[in-house]
Amino acid sequence: MDPLTRTLVHFCHGLNTKDLSKDVVDRVKYLLLDYLGVAIAGSASESSQPIHSMLARMKSPGRCTVLGTPTQTSPEYAALANGAAAHSLEMDDTHQAGSIHPGVVIFSTAIALSEIHPEIDFGQFVSAVVAGYEVATRLAMAVQPKYHYELGFHPTSTCGVFGAAVTAAKLLRLSEEQMLSAMGVAGSMAAGSLEFLADGTWTKRLHPGLAAQNGILAANLAAEGFRGPATILEGRDGFLFGYSRKPKPELVTQDLGEDFEIMRTSVKPHACCRYM
Repeated sequence: MDPLTRTLVHFCHGLNTKDLSKDVVDRVKYLLLDYLGVAIAGSASESSQPIHSMLARMKSPGRCTVLGTPTQTSPEYAALANGAAAHSLEMDDTHQAGSIHPGVVIFSTAIALSEIHPEIDFGQFVSAVVAGYEVATRLAMAVQPKYHYELGFHPTSTCGVFGAAVTAAKLLRLSEEQMLSAMGVAGSMAAGSLEFLADGTWTKRLHPGLAAQNGILAANLAAEGFRGPATILEGRDGFLFGYSRKPKPELVTQDLGEDFEIMRTSVKPHACCRYM
């Protein structure tokens, strides 16, 4: 089998704004505005309040904004809080083919890291976001949502953590090998149970926040030399074959670089799951 993980990482590592059309850059701006709206509104939701209370009790130092509040904290905890808030109202952006909400994970990651690294410019922010969308949505399509759901997994979280790791790696200017390790580490963080469907509890809302938090953690570990498996996607015990009964690995790299999945991501006119 082709080295899917290396191929995807090589593409994402080299991606920069000169590779992106004006339409793609405009879509990033459009989806960012949508994300900010749903995250700020979601910060007032009932499920966001325990997270805010936890952060207040922990007094974790940092300069990253918890949207909709006066709180500042570490990038990991800001990503957790903002990701959970933005997913709480069922208004976050949607990639239909992957049945995934990429923005709630990717923007939560990118904004938090950008607040503590002033050297990150808009071009770097955009390319990191596009790369994160590309990874998360391609993996969501490759595991095939139907079969991923049958095993009890929520793709926004399971696939989102890989996108978050790549976004974080680009913003932290990791080497290609370090980004590869960040992906490998993220593979051991790919979680998100659908059991919330049994009683309507709040864990679904937490999933994108956890994915963003863990993506930042994976990239930071890789930056310090922590090694992750280079075949985390295609390996026998890797993500694709461990999280789907009928994966389509070819979708990970099919037409890679010819167009961008962020252009196939849409916003919601109503606060409900699009399957409704």
